Amino acid sequence: MIFRSLKQGRPVADELLKNVPPHNLEAERAVLGALLLDEKAIDFVVQEIKPDDFYRPVHATLYETMVELNKRGEPIDAVAIVSELRQKGTLESVGGPTEIAALSSVVPTSANAVYYAKLVKDKALLRRALTTLAGAQRDIFESREKTDELLDRIEKQLFEVTQKRVKSEATDIASVLKQTFQLLQARKAGTDDAIKYGYPSLDDMTHGLHKGDLVIIAARPSMGKTTFAINILRNVAVGKPGASASHGAVFFSLEMPRVQIVSNLLCSMAKVDSHRLRGGFLSREEEQNLLDWGELLEKQPIYIDDTPGLTVMELRGKARRLKAEGKIECILIDYLQLMRGDLGSSDKARHEVVAEISRSLKALARELEIPVIALAQLNRNVEDRPDHRPRMADLRESGSIEQDADVVMLLHRDEYYMTKDKAEAEQKVNKAQVLVQKNRNGPIGDVELYYAKEYSYFGELTR
Repeated sequence: MIFRSLKQGRPVADELLKNVPPHNLEAERAVLGALLLDEKAIDFVVQEIKPDDFYRPVHATLYETMVELNKRGEPIDAVAIVSELRQKGTLESVGGPTEIAALSSVVPTSANAVYYAKLVKDKALLRRALTTLAGAQRDIFESREKTDELLDRIEKQLFEVTQKRVKSEATDIASVLKQTFQLLQARKAGTDDAIKYGYPSLDDMTHGLHKGDLVIIAARPSMGKTTFAINILRNVAVGKPGASASHGAVFFSLEMPRVQIVSNLLCSMAKVDSHRLRGGFLSREEEQNLLDWGELLEKQPIYIDDTPGLTVMELRGKARRLKAEGKIECILIDYLQLMRGDLGSSDKARHEVVAEISRSLKALARELEIPVIALAQLNRNVEDRPDHRPRMADLRESGSIEQDADVVMLLHRDEYYMTKDKAEAEQKVNKAQVLVQKNRNGPIGDVELYYAKEYSYFGELTR
């Protein structure tokens, strides 16, 4: 049937939509009947379904009326609903008082109201998926968009359906206030969903990584920014030995191959000299130490993608799939300026392309509701200053990075610029400064960490 339609020139979507869309009228009537039996059940049902989740318009109208009555603090019963619909002039269109009264006898109890609501929701999601697919097929035949752009838009629409993220244009402040105070209580109790960097001094300043945040970690070459990101990956996905809580994370490396990333990760955990590891000069004790940590590491929810020259569109597609499968709660990217712009960016200036990449990463963080950490390069202006201390204005190729980011950290090591004949150089050995120069929801300041380059290790500095 479908292939015949293709040959005859009729869109496939038209053939698909001739079928009756998925629906469950019994479940729809059961929800309405349960609400008539117990109006308190609506507080739970409204969290599951909206009026447009009903297949039959009559049921949608009745449910919407019940929600309106509840918001006004009025009873949800047959008399109130009949009165409300009569005032609106829609009573007869729903079947009159007889139809409304009949709903009360559909179910014996309201105990399963939420279950019925979920059945209604499931069918609504299938209808939305069907509509999205039908629209996608129509677009494939008719759209003049570039293939990658079209496929990305279709993938995004399907992702929204599968994640049950039916967004409203606005939310009343009462609902937001409730969520705000719940979050405050969770933070007070230490049970909020913020992911810790794993460095107490840095976590105290930033309160960790939050959903939807774009975090930029920038530095000049040889400051250790990739090592710092790998250490954050370790802390996020592994945590402390014996800890049960871990957070899935994906590391997109556009510069370093995955074997080297894992080698550095092992060295940071086992405290093995990375130079000796690369040269193969390890003792039996060191080899056994690496094997022991490797056994722990292989059980952690860590994913590494070292595809060079990724575009935002490619990265977004990979991240969506991992998130949809419940595998990740954090994304790390090394590094932003190595990413390529999407199709159509070749004729744009480089700073415009980087600005688009930055905006897209922030949008991805909000879409997936997980933090995104992106490394970035600083320009050469740092080298011209006497103290070599970096600033946010040194972010290379685009000023929009600092605008899009929620947190901007600049990594700096005085030791790198010191010569051996300077007395103060000794005080700077194995010390790195994390300059938090933007923190949208908190203070800014400097955090000093311990840095052992030979072990690819960043740790809390103990005095």
